[in-house]
Amino acid sequence: MDGECSLGSSRPLVLVSGAAPLIEITTTLGELVLQFPNDFVLPDDGGFDVTLRRLGDEVETRKRDQQWIRRATPNSSQAGFGPTWRGSRVELGRIATGRYSVTLNAWRMQSQPSAQIPLFTPRQLELEVRRGETTVIEAPGR
Repeated sequence: MDGECSLGSSRPLVLVSGAAPLIEITTTLGELVLQFPNDFVLPDDGGFDVTLRRLGDEVETRKRDQQWIRRATPNSSQAGFGPTWRGSRVELGRIATGRYSVTLNAWRMQSQPSAQIPLFTPRQLELEVRRGETTVIEAPGR
């Protein structure tokens, strides 16, 4: 159904009135990091986004399994909507293990006329996140 998001599924559970069901959920995670070249100069007003889609078992075609991460530089008009982009290494957090299709975009804002100017051609790649490991997305230079 449109607009739904599924983190996982199992066989249906039968709940009995008065019972206290115990359900154990286990997930395996890895860390995801975005690495820009060390000499990369952050724009004063800019940002990036990473789109992740799970691969395998027809999952890529389902929008419900898509994740989107956005960061903006501290002086950006979009900076108040979450963590800011402050350096060449950006820790994006924990993510479920598995194979992903990744799209990376980065831009600087132009004020007059207002526009997003790409810092590089959007990058598309595939990666695998492994349990307990750090997976690095390498961003291209300018």
